[in-house]
Amino acid sequence: MKKYAVLVILLSVAVSSCGIFPKKLMVAEAVAKKAEIESLQNPAQREFALSDLEKERISVKNAVVKDVVASNIYGYDYCVLVDVDCGDETVGCHVYSKNNKKISKLEPGVSRIGVTGDFSRFVYTLDKETQLEIVDAKIKLLD
Repeated sequence: MKKYAVLVILLSVAVSSCGIFPKKLMVAEAVAKKAEIESLQNPAQREFALSDLEKERISVKNAVVKDVVASNIYGYDYCVLVDVDCGDETVGCHVYSKNNKKISKLEPGVSRIGVTGDFSRFVYTLDKETQLEIVDAKIKLLD
């Protein structure tokens, strides 16, 4: 039995060190990486830095649901909009999840959620507000 326990521990350490599991970033860290990416002069470096960011998971600890709208991404029915305070700015997050049952329980302006999902992209709007998309999200209702 001890042999199996040692084997499982060694296997889990090997798998975790290979980078199979993506790191979790908070929204503020993703915005900081965005600033670093935008400061790069070489467009190839920007592309590779952005593709590295796309391998990350984004985590939102405690946010109030701003709204639930129809999705504009294929494969998702709804989008949950939340604002995350990152010090001097507010970052809008578009959260896409396939768990429609959980989304149906959310009330705009009332429900507090935690989110972990894959970084998809930054959304650029005319008002220059920083926004990002989180796909394949796991939503946890905190209320």
